[in-house]
Amino acid sequence: MEVPRWLTAYVSLLAFLYGVVFWLGVQVIKVVWFLVMVLFFFLVYGIGFCFGKLLRRRVVPISE
Repeated sequence: MEVPRWLTAYVSLLAFLYGVVFWLGVQVIKVVWFLVMVLFFFLVYGIGFCFGKLLRRRVVPISE
């Protein structure tokens, strides 16, 4: 039994498109993860900066 050429072409095109979509999905996930990490580190930096400013005048010196 011979497989029709259009079926072979269709399955090949479908496999190629699934591969491209999977690759693009991985790239999008990597970019989104990078942006989430950057925003998280900016948040941590901002919290540290704010608490550093707030606590700077409230620290009691030990030498007195």
